[in-house]
Amino acid sequence: MRSLLSLAVPSSMTYGLMAVETGLVNWLLARQPDATESIAAYGIYSRVLQFAIMPIIAAAVAVLPYVARRFGEGNIEAIRHGMRQITLAAVVYCVGLVTPMMILGGPRLARALAESPRTAELASVALAFCPLACLAIIPFALCRPAFEGLQRGRPGLLMAVLRYVVLTIPCAFAGMRAAHALGRPALYGLLAGLIVASGVSSTVFFTWMQRFLNRLEAEARAAGSPGQAGPTLEPGPERFTAPGTIPGEGPAPISARPDGTDLRE
Repeated sequence: MRSLLSLAVPSSMTYGLMAVETGLVNWLLARQPDATESIAAYGIYSRVLQFAIMPIIAAAVAVLPYVARRFGEGNIEAIRHGMRQITLAAVVYCVGLVTPMMILGGPRLARALAESPRTAELASVALAFCPLACLAIIPFALCRPAFEGLQRGRPGLLMAVLRYVVLTIPCAFAGMRAAHALGRPALYGLLAGLIVASGVSSTVFFTWMQRFLNRLEAEARAAGSPGQAGPTLEPGPERFTAPGTIPGEGPAPISARPDGTDLRE
Protein backbone atom coordinates (compact mmCIF):
# COMPACT_ATOMS: atom_id res chain seq x y z
CA MET A 1 0.00 0.00 0.00
CA ARG A 2 2.81 2.38 0.82
CA SER A 3 4.50 1.94 -2.55
CA LEU A 4 1.16 2.48 -4.30
CA LEU A 5 0.46 5.68 -2.40
CA SER A 6 3.96 6.96 -3.11
CA LEU A 7 2.94 7.11 -6.78
CA ALA A 8 -0.77 7.90 -6.45
CA VAL A 9 -0.49 10.89 -4.11
CA PRO A 10 2.05 12.87 -6.18
CA SER A 11 0.13 12.06 -9.36
CA SER A 12 -3.17 13.29 -7.91
CA MET A 13 -1.51 16.47 -6.65
CA THR A 14 -0.07 17.03 -10.12
CA TYR A 15 -3.52 16.96 -11.69
CA GLY A 16 -4.74 19.33 -9.01
CA LEU A 17 -2.00 21.81 -9.88
CA MET A 18 -3.00 21.63 -13.54
CA ALA A 19 -6.38 23.08 -12.59
CA VAL A 20 -4.66 25.96 -10.84
CA GLU A 21 -3.32 27.24 -14.17
CA THR A 22 -6.82 27.87 -15.56
CA GLY A 23 -7.80 29.82 -12.47
CA LEU A 24 -4.65 31.96 -12.67
CA VAL A 25 -5.20 32.65 -16.36
CA ASN A 26 -8.79 33.75 -15.80
CA TRP A 27 -7.67 35.94 -12.92
CA LEU A 28 -5.09 37.68 -15.11
CA LEU A 29 -7.40 38.12 -18.10
CA ALA A 30 -10.25 39.45 -15.95
CA ARG A 31 -8.12 42.52 -15.22
CA GLN A 32 -7.49 43.37 -18.86
CA PRO A 33 -9.48 45.33 -21.46
CA ASP A 34 -11.88 43.11 -23.41
CA ALA A 35 -11.84 40.73 -20.45
CA THR A 36 -15.01 38.88 -21.46
CA GLU A 37 -13.90 38.31 -25.04
CA SER A 38 -10.37 37.38 -23.95
CA ILE A 39 -11.59 34.80 -21.45
CA ALA A 40 -13.98 33.36 -24.04
CA ALA A 41 -11.19 33.19 -26.64
CA TYR A 42 -8.90 31.51 -24.13
CA GLY A 43 -11.64 28.97 -23.43
CA ILE A 44 -11.81 28.13 -27.14
CA TYR A 45 -8.03 27.86 -27.32
CA SER A 46 -7.90 25.66 -24.22
CA ARG A 47 -10.53 23.23 -25.50
CA VAL A 48 -8.96 22.92 -28.92
CA LEU A 49 -5.53 22.42 -27.37
CA GLN A 50 -6.88 19.67 -25.11
CA PHE A 51 -8.32 17.95 -28.15
CA ALA A 52 -5.05 18.36 -30.10
CA ILE A 53 -2.89 16.81 -27.37
CA MET A 54 -5.13 13.78 -26.83
CA PRO A 55 -2.86 11.49 -28.94
CA ILE A 56 0.10 12.68 -26.85
CA ILE A 57 -1.80 11.91 -23.65
CA ALA A 58 -2.67 8.48 -25.04
CA ALA A 59 1.00 7.87 -25.76
CA ALA A 60 1.83 8.96 -22.21
CA VAL A 61 -0.62 6.39 -20.86
CA ALA A 62 1.27 3.69 -22.76
CA VAL A 63 4.65 4.96 -21.53
CA LEU A 64 4.08 3.99 -17.89
CA PRO A 65 3.57 0.21 -18.35
CA TYR A 66 6.25 0.08 -21.04
CA VAL A 67 8.86 1.73 -18.82
CA ALA A 68 7.78 -0.28 -15.79
CA ARG A 69 8.19 -3.55 -17.70
CA ARG A 70 11.59 -2.66 -19.13
CA PHE A 71 12.75 -1.37 -15.76
CA GLY A 72 11.69 -4.63 -14.17
CA GLU A 73 13.73 -6.46 -16.79
CA GLY A 74 16.63 -4.13 -16.15
CA ASN A 75 16.76 -3.01 -19.80
CA ILE A 76 17.57 0.68 -19.47
CA GLU A 77 18.67 0.99 -23.09
CA ALA A 78 15.20 -0.15 -24.21
CA ILE A 79 13.65 2.60 -22.06
CA ARG A 80 15.88 5.21 -23.67
CA HIS A 81 15.11 3.87 -27.15
CA GLY A 82 11.37 3.76 -26.52
CA MET A 83 11.28 7.29 -25.13
CA ARG A 84 13.22 8.54 -28.14
CA GLN A 85 10.79 6.89 -30.54
CA ILE A 86 7.60 8.08 -28.83
CA THR A 87 8.96 11.63 -28.54
CA LEU A 88 9.83 11.70 -32.24
CA ALA A 89 6.37 10.38 -33.13
CA ALA A 90 4.75 13.12 -31.04
CA VAL A 91 6.86 15.80 -32.73
CA VAL A 92 5.92 14.49 -36.17
CA TYR A 93 2.26 14.52 -35.15
CA CYS A 94 2.45 18.15 -33.99
CA VAL A 95 4.35 19.38 -37.02
CA GLY A 96 2.66 17.27 -39.66
CA LEU A 97 -0.95 17.29 -38.47
CA VAL A 98 -1.69 19.89 -35.80
CA THR A 99 0.18 22.73 -37.51
CA PRO A 100 -1.57 22.55 -40.92
CA MET A 101 -4.93 21.99 -39.25
CA MET A 102 -4.56 25.12 -37.13
CA ILE A 103 -3.22 27.22 -39.99
CA LEU A 104 -5.86 26.16 -42.49
CA GLY A 105 -8.84 25.53 -40.25
CA GLY A 106 -8.16 27.63 -37.17
CA PRO A 107 -9.94 30.84 -38.25
CA ARG A 108 -13.00 28.96 -39.48
CA LEU A 109 -13.14 26.94 -36.25
CA ALA A 110 -12.85 30.11 -34.19
CA ARG A 111 -15.73 31.74 -36.02
CA ALA A 112 -17.85 28.63 -35.53
CA LEU A 113 -17.21 28.51 -31.77
CA ALA A 114 -17.26 32.24 -30.96
CA GLU A 115 -20.39 34.25 -30.29
CA SER A 116 -19.01 37.69 -31.13
CA PRO A 117 -16.71 38.99 -33.86
CA ARG A 118 -14.15 40.19 -31.31
CA THR A 119 -13.98 36.78 -29.65
CA ALA A 120 -13.62 35.13 -33.06
CA GLU A 121 -10.78 37.52 -33.94
CA LEU A 122 -8.91 36.80 -30.70
CA ALA A 123 -9.52 33.07 -30.93
CA SER A 124 -8.32 32.89 -34.55
CA VAL A 125 -4.89 34.15 -33.56
CA ALA A 126 -4.89 32.18 -30.31
CA LEU A 127 -5.39 28.89 -32.17
CA ALA A 128 -2.20 29.58 -34.12
CA PHE A 129 -0.35 29.06 -30.82
CA CYS A 130 -1.66 25.48 -30.51
CA PRO A 131 1.15 23.75 -32.46
CA LEU A 132 3.80 25.47 -30.34
CA ALA A 133 1.94 24.57 -27.17
CA CYS A 134 1.75 20.93 -28.28
CA LEU A 135 5.47 20.81 -28.98
CA ALA A 136 6.31 22.43 -25.65
CA ILE A 137 4.22 19.95 -23.66
CA ILE A 138 5.61 16.75 -25.21
CA PRO A 139 8.56 16.11 -22.82
CA PHE A 140 6.48 17.11 -19.80
CA ALA A 141 3.64 14.77 -20.75
CA LEU A 142 5.92 11.80 -21.48
CA CYS A 143 8.53 12.11 -18.72
CA ARG A 144 6.03 12.14 -15.86
CA PRO A 145 4.64 8.62 -16.53
CA ALA A 146 8.15 7.45 -17.40
CA PHE A 147 9.36 8.42 -13.93
CA GLU A 148 6.34 6.72 -12.41
CA GLY A 149 7.26 3.59 -14.34
CA LEU A 150 10.70 3.88 -12.75
CA GLN A 151 8.95 3.93 -9.34
CA ARG A 152 9.61 7.64 -8.87
CA GLY A 153 6.51 9.76 -8.29
CA ARG A 154 8.15 12.84 -6.80
CA PRO A 155 9.75 14.23 -10.01
CA GLY A 156 6.33 14.68 -11.64
CA LEU A 157 5.04 16.61 -8.65
CA LEU A 158 8.13 18.81 -8.46
CA MET A 159 7.91 19.63 -12.15
CA ALA A 160 4.20 20.44 -11.79
CA VAL A 161 5.05 22.85 -8.98
CA LEU A 162 7.75 24.40 -11.15
CA ARG A 163 5.44 24.86 -14.09
CA TYR A 164 2.07 25.73 -12.56
CA VAL A 165 3.16 27.56 -9.42
CA VAL A 166 6.64 28.98 -9.99
CA LEU A 167 6.63 29.79 -13.72
CA THR A 168 3.01 30.39 -14.75
CA ILE A 169 2.40 33.82 -13.23
CA PRO A 170 5.84 35.36 -13.98
CA CYS A 171 5.90 34.10 -17.57
CA ALA A 172 2.27 35.01 -18.25
CA PHE A 173 2.66 38.46 -16.71
CA ALA A 174 5.87 39.10 -18.65
CA GLY A 175 4.18 38.02 -21.87
CA MET A 176 1.25 40.34 -21.24
CA ARG A 177 3.59 43.25 -20.56
CA ALA A 178 5.44 42.53 -23.80
CA ALA A 179 2.14 42.38 -25.71
CA HIS A 180 1.09 45.74 -24.30
CA ALA A 181 4.45 47.23 -25.31
CA LEU A 182 3.95 45.96 -28.86
CA GLY A 183 0.35 47.15 -29.01
CA ARG A 184 -1.08 43.64 -29.19
CA PRO A 185 -3.89 42.09 -27.10
CA ALA A 186 -2.80 40.81 -23.71
CA LEU A 187 -4.17 37.35 -24.53
CA TYR A 188 -1.46 36.76 -27.12
CA GLY A 189 1.32 37.64 -24.71
CA LEU A 190 -0.23 35.46 -22.04
CA LEU A 191 -0.33 32.46 -24.35
CA ALA A 192 3.29 33.04 -25.35
CA GLY A 193 4.25 33.20 -21.68
CA LEU A 194 2.45 29.95 -20.91
CA ILE A 195 4.25 28.23 -23.78
CA VAL A 196 7.58 29.49 -22.44
CA ALA A 197 6.71 28.15 -18.97
CA SER A 198 5.77 24.80 -20.49
CA GLY A 199 8.93 24.70 -22.58
CA VAL A 200 11.21 25.51 -19.66
CA SER A 201 9.65 22.90 -17.39
CA SER A 202 9.73 20.32 -20.21
CA THR A 203 13.43 21.01 -20.81
CA VAL A 204 14.22 20.58 -17.13
CA PHE A 205 12.12 17.42 -16.96
CA PHE A 206 13.75 15.91 -20.05
CA THR A 207 17.24 16.70 -18.74
CA TRP A 208 16.36 15.14 -15.39
CA MET A 209 15.14 11.98 -17.13
CA GLN A 210 18.30 11.64 -19.22
CA ARG A 211 20.55 12.09 -16.20
CA PHE A 212 18.52 9.57 -14.22
CA LEU A 213 18.82 6.99 -16.98
CA ASN A 214 22.54 7.71 -17.22
CA ARG A 215 22.86 7.05 -13.50
CA LEU A 216 21.00 3.77 -13.79
CA GLU A 217 23.27 2.69 -16.63
CA ALA A 218 26.36 3.68 -14.62
CA GLU A 219 25.12 1.60 -11.69
CA ALA A 220 24.55 -1.32 -14.06
CA ARG A 221 28.08 -1.05 -15.45
CA ALA A 222 29.48 -0.88 -11.93
CA ALA A 223 27.55 -4.07 -11.14
CA GLY A 224 29.08 -5.78 -14.21
CA SER A 225 25.96 -5.80 -16.39
CA PRO A 226 26.62 -3.36 -19.29
CA GLY A 227 23.50 -1.56 -20.52
CA GLN A 228 21.24 -3.28 -18.01
CA ALA A 229 20.31 -2.70 -14.40
CA GLY A 230 19.33 -6.27 -13.69
CA PRO A 231 18.47 -9.60 -15.30
CA THR A 232 16.54 -9.63 -18.55
CA LEU A 233 14.74 -12.93 -18.61
CA GLU A 234 12.27 -13.09 -21.46
CA PRO A 235 9.41 -15.60 -21.38
CA GLY A 236 10.15 -18.70 -23.42
CA PRO A 237 10.50 -22.45 -23.21
CA GLU A 238 14.11 -22.15 -22.12
CA ARG A 239 13.28 -20.06 -19.07
CA PHE A 240 12.13 -22.91 -16.86
CA THR A 241 14.07 -25.79 -18.43
CA ALA A 242 14.69 -28.69 -16.13
CA PRO A 243 18.11 -30.34 -16.07
CA GLY A 244 18.50 -33.03 -18.69
CA THR A 245 15.99 -31.56 -21.17
CA ILE A 246 16.30 -29.73 -24.46
CA PRO A 247 14.25 -26.49 -24.49
CA GLY A 248 11.04 -26.94 -26.46
CA GLU A 249 11.79 -30.56 -27.38
CA GLY A 250 11.13 -32.47 -24.19
CA PRO A 251 13.62 -34.85 -22.53
CA ALA A 252 16.99 -35.13 -24.18
CA PRO A 253 18.44 -38.48 -25.18
CA ILE A 254 20.48 -40.08 -22.46
CA SER A 255 23.63 -39.65 -24.55
CA ALA A 256 23.01 -35.88 -24.75
CA ARG A 257 22.38 -35.37 -21.04
CA PRO A 258 25.09 -33.85 -18.88
CA ASP A 259 26.73 -36.15 -16.38
CA GLY A 260 24.81 -36.51 -13.18
CA THR A 261 21.37 -35.74 -14.63
CA ASP A 262 20.09 -39.32 -15.01
CA LEU A 263 16.95 -39.96 -13.00
CA ARG A 264 16.97 -43.34 -11.40
CA GLU A 265 13.93 -44.91 -9.85
